[in-house]
Amino acid sequence: MNRYYHYELLPWVKEHADKLNKGYLSANPHAIDYIIDNGIKIDWYFFCSRIWYYSLEELSIYQNHEEWNRRYVKHILSNGSYSFSNCYLKFINNQTCIKILLEKLNTSSTQFFQLLTNKDDLVVKYIIKKIKNADCFGNTKYFNNEKFWNSLCENENDLIVDLLLNEYPDKINYKYLSSNTNPRVIDLLRNNKDKISYHILSCNISAIDLLLENPEQIVFCHFFFNQNINIKKVIKNINILTLLSTNSTVAAYQFIAEELLKHIDFVNLSMLSFNQSPLIVEYLKNNPEKINWRAFSINPSAIGILSENINKIDWNNLSPNKSIFQLKYDYPLIRTVNDHIFRSLTKVFYHPKRLNTIFHTDESSENDESEILFDKCSVMDIIKYEKLTKLKNE
Repeated sequence: MNRYYHYELLPWVKEHADKLNKGYLSANPHAIDYIIDNGIKIDWYFFCSRIWYYSLEELSIYQNHEEWNRRYVKHILSNGSYSFSNCYLKFINNQTCIKILLEKLNTSSTQFFQLLTNKDDLVVKYIIKKIKNADCFGNTKYFNNEKFWNSLCENENDLIVDLLLNEYPDKINYKYLSSNTNPRVIDLLRNNKDKISYHILSCNISAIDLLLENPEQIVFCHFFFNQNINIKKVIKNINILTLLSTNSTVAAYQFIAEELLKHIDFVNLSMLSFNQSPLIVEYLKNNPEKINWRAFSINPSAIGILSENINKIDWNNLSPNKSIFQLKYDYPLIRTVNDHIFRSLTKVFYHPKRLNTIFHTDESSENDESEILFDKCSVMDIIKYEKLTKLKNE
């Protein structure tokens, strides 16, 4: 657990905590401390099936939580056929867990093949070593396995890209390569447009320019899951009415709030309740009869309105809503841990010579270098000095 902060339930949610779905809580990126502190059994199915929708920032919450990682590694090592671990294994960068995985994972297991998309240098060097050894000894275990190479094609690490482009170009599968965000891969795709999978490329955050060069190839039901901030520019160039009449995905309704409100008669109101835009949430607040409360319960931006309509909440859908938790800092602990820095700063900034420089109006004093010496001492210098002193005393 982080030493300085943790997430806890909002007061009004805590009063109704018994209504929360404990299984669905495992899909909530901010529930990690609550689950572990309250001894709730982690539902790995819901966690792994929802993790596809998390941002990298939300994934980092899990990556930096030692207890969660320890439990997760233990779980996947004991569930060899568990298929929902793919996304987590792709992004895991906790070095302790990676070392455990690499020591104990069976290289013929499902998890090993899912780990092939991980761009961490430790994982990549391990993979390359396996490939080189297999090549040297004529082992066809990897070279005849299409799934192995398909997974590698998704890996954006420069070492893997070098390996594919320079040593094993015949193993490249452009369908899977279409998801790779490495700039050199994007250039390769640009030169092989006839081999691209545009369904997959439409989700690629690094391929926006390439997609703009071929707008007729964009697959919008996938494109709306693209997290690149520039996709709004693309959406403005399409026919909004066509979009609203043919596309009902939740992701499609996360954008262009202004346009949605202009054509509200064409909007799927169930989907609109998922929209996190402040404009849409305000519109729904003023038009409550158009709210789909089941969908609205999972909307992080709607937590204020939900708190005023507790009797209308769908508690199953509220459970994975990250906004039911608030961030709490442990200020006493922060003060205790950093007390030595505070004391050092006090000694410097409130030193008699420095105070004399600040309050003394005598011209000779203002020009005296010795009097302003302490003004030149940076905070980082003080911290470094404290660390050296501590090491010396040890």
